[in-house]
Amino acid sequence: MPQSFVKSMVRKVDPGSDFIMCNTFTKHYFVSGDDNVLKAYEHYPSDDFNKVDYKKPAVKPGIELKDSHSLATTVGTSCNSSKIMVTGGRDGMIIVRN
Repeated sequence: MPQSFVKSMVRKVDPGSDFIMCNTFTKHYFVSGDDNVLKAYEHYPSDDFNKVDYKKPAVKPGIELKDSHSLATTVGTSCNSSKIMVTGGRDGMIIVRN
């Protein structure tokens, strides 16, 4: 039986990150973590997993949305047709961004 292999691509993000969401209409991915800042990265993961240099710091995000949740961001989604992104957090808030 032949084995199929999947090529995994990775990108380092800030330590303490615990939430990630892809936005298909802007082609960004968003990460949030211990600092409660929603960060937008413009480059999708493209590094080979076996060649990650753990001594180098993560690439800096292109955008930092400091008007994020005061407690952890726990859920998020985006809608292509209306071009909005919605996040929810432990603070009981829902934030809609366009």
